[in-house]
Amino acid sequence: MNFFIRTLIFLSPLTTFCHLLSAASPEDLAQLQSLQKNDQKKTLDLSYTDLRAYDLKDINLEGANLQGCVFLGMGIRSINFDGADLRRADFSDATIENSSFSKANLEGASFIDAKIASANFENANLKNVSFDGSTLKGVNFRNANREGATFTGMSEEHRSGVK
Repeated sequence: MNFFIRTLIFLSPLTTFCHLLSAASPEDLAQLQSLQKNDQKKTLDLSYTDLRAYDLKDINLEGANLQGCVFLGMGIRSINFDGADLRRADFSDATIENSSFSKANLEGASFIDAKIASANFENANLKNVSFDGSTLKGVNFRNANREGATFTGMSEEHRSGVK
């Protein structure tokens, strides 16, 4: 059996558990870029999209389907993620400021080594979310479901202002 076929056979069981990331379509990106804080709520589905190449600030993503999206290393400022589906989203190494995740579903999301300041996670589902190594300043976790969430590798200065 040649190497290519052996590789396909080896990898094929993994594909049943993985979703492929896609680049956002031009239409989705145009809609994403046009959403401003004060716009009326619009439903947006960008699930399993790699958004690393885009600047996200002052956008209303309330109720959006952003399941499995990649925000790795991004600067995220003044974003409304309230009620959004962010299950398994990756915010690792991101800088998040003045943003709200109130009532969002973040189950299984990753905030590893993220810098989070003035963020609201009130009433959010944070089940099995990893905040390992993150810096948290002025973060509200009031009434959030933190079952299985991890906060390892954080010093007291990393947790300043956490409610």
